[in-house]
Amino acid sequence: MDQFRDELCSKMIWGPSQEVAVWGVDKLTGRKERLTSNAEFVDFISDQRDANAKCINLTVKVVDKTVVHPFDSGGSLEHQVLSALQRK
Repeated sequence: MDQFRDELCSKMIWGPSQEVAVWGVDKLTGRKERLTSNAEFVDFISDQRDANAKCINLTVKVVDKTVVHPFDSGGSLEHQVLSALQRK
């Protein structure tokens, strides 16, 4: 996966708040599976080879990075702060 992303970096440009998202498309079921690690990438390719797939389909998209706030539990804290500020 890292080598695949590095290769994409040499061909595509994206911003610092974006990242590449990769999905593998299972040839037998048509189901898409997001691949987020080297292990998942290798497992997906191995599974497709085991299914005698002559072609492996990948979907690649540049998406906004997910920002996780450490004190945000489902948006409730952020929502409370924004609500309090709007009331003033």
